Amino acid sequence: MNFYWPVITKLIAPFGKIVSTTGSGRNLDFSFLKSRMVSFGWEWMYAKSWYQTPNMISQHEILDKVSKLLDEGKIKSTLTKTLTLINADNLRTATKMVESKHMLGKVVVKNN
Repeated sequence: MNFYWPVITKLIAPFGKIVSTTGSGRNLDFSFLKSRMVSFGWEWMYAKSWYQTPNMISQHEILDKVSKLLDEGKIKSTLTKTLTLINADNLRTATKMVESKHMLGKVVVKNN
């Protein structure tokens, strides 16, 4: 997120909302958001199950809906690379791809 933060803080509209699903937020300067009354929130998909909240089942419902939308072609996955067979070479390759910081999308390593 740090890479895009200067752009995000310039583009966000007054009373806008920014939600992050990644990163710790360290070294982010939130002062630019104060004058625009921008809300910042974190989204962690395991929060409901981790804390056993009463609405925990809604996470299952959300994932089912996303799965259906993917199957229907209404939304597109960010998956860009699949490596078949979970082995040391493929795990190293996938790790290098992600660490290169030049990869777009997601990489999956699977058995079949």
